[in-house]
Amino acid sequence: MSMRHARPLLFALLVALVAIACDRGGDKPEASPTPEATPPATLSVSPTPTASPSPPPLPGKVEVASTVQLIDVRTGVAKTLFEDRAQIAHSAAFVDADIVISVSNAPPLRFRLDGSAVTNPPTPLGCREANGAAEVGGRSYSGVRCGSVSADRRWMIYEIQTGEVEVGTSGYRVPQRDMWSVDLQTGATRRLQAGLIDCGGCDARYAPRWSTTSRYVAYAEFGGTRRRYLSDLSSGVTRQIGSGNEVNDAPEWAPTGDLLVYSTTANGTVARFEDLVAGTWRDLDVPWPVRFGASGTYFYSPAWGAGPKAAPPTTTIIEAASGRTLATLAGAPPPEFLWTRDVAVTRFGGGYIAVLQRAGECGGTAIFQEGVARPLCIAGGALGQVAPDGSHVAVARETGRTGPAGPRSMPLFDVDIVDVATGASRTVVTGAISFSPPLLVWNAAGTHLLVLWPYSSSGL
Repeated sequence: MSMRHARPLLFALLVALVAIACDRGGDKPEASPTPEATPPATLSVSPTPTASPSPPPLPGKVEVASTVQLIDVRTGVAKTLFEDRAQIAHSAAFVDADIVISVSNAPPLRFRLDGSAVTNPPTPLGCREANGAAEVGGRSYSGVRCGSVSADRRWMIYEIQTGEVEVGTSGYRVPQRDMWSVDLQTGATRRLQAGLIDCGGCDARYAPRWSTTSRYVAYAEFGGTRRRYLSDLSSGVTRQIGSGNEVNDAPEWAPTGDLLVYSTTANGTVARFEDLVAGTWRDLDVPWPVRFGASGTYFYSPAWGAGPKAAPPTTTIIEAASGRTLATLAGAPPPEFLWTRDVAVTRFGGGYIAVLQRAGECGGTAIFQEGVARPLCIAGGALGQVAPDGSHVAVARETGRTGPAGPRSMPLFDVDIVDVATGASRTVVTGAISFSPPLLVWNAAGTHLLVLWPYSSSGL
């Protein structure tokens, strides 16, 4: 199951606003010359006949329908899968061979790539607790609680509260828990780590992160020093790999294989790369945070300065196999990519492709290609999402504002599809009313794109 893009909507839209008025290596290698010194090429975009119709400007209040469209990139044809002024589409994702849309107060909707509805969807794995047991996939596991299930559905990890511990000097007490695993095939259970301290109520913590093979899982306690652990589900061996459980501290697994990148301290600057198959590790010559590109060929380290708006951002791209720095580019992905787990770098042709914002002279979305001197600039681009295979980039451009939508106006966006090989672009959605750029989700093959609006990446 490919759930990388199954990210939920980060805010709870009120129904009234939907029907609204209005990661030790060798010597440091020399970096390649940085492409940002060359002015970007600006691409002008012309709509195509297959684009969705743009709503006419209205002088009064504007109704906003929660909408999900499926774009066939090969033809440019857009199909509306969901449109409702009373119900809210919270997320849209490619799951296995289908599309799943999560809707408020209703069962998830499932569609095929041709846009037809799946009338008999598979039963979700699910987990429920009853009579001191967890029931998963129709089987009961006594003494087990519901928790996080591996992608291959072989393992589940869960916590058991063992008591309380006092934190601070005021006598405040929080729960203390042990982490356990259950083999969903045999029912065998094993304690992985004891004495995890809870926070007694906290926000912005990350959940367990499973490796692609499902053999390993990284997790951390929510309170105390927020110690971070790595457990091998096959052997039951657990070791501490650092601290920190803020969203920005979350370890990152490669899209294939048991390769992990993480920081060793909370909000630290050192990024460590570990190959669990080879049993090797090295510290990278870039600061945390570091992410894998979609292909797993590259690491990249986006840096925004002391804050997201403190300094002109840069992004360093490193070849994962050799640790060689390939380039330092002007611009960075949006900061929210750290917690939404979207990726801005992948492989295309013989090198990298990076899709960045705030890239020097480009007042929009810049598309960098290895070996190409000038980045392609999409004027007005507010968000760019590269397909996993690197063949296309979806760009949301802000084109204006509605007014008013409820108590305030809202931005209008068009969505363009850029063919990386040719630079050609076409507009496939126009006039999407959204708090932030619409949610853009690619399938693994890069042939289809999901567009959801209204959407907010800030959690408003």
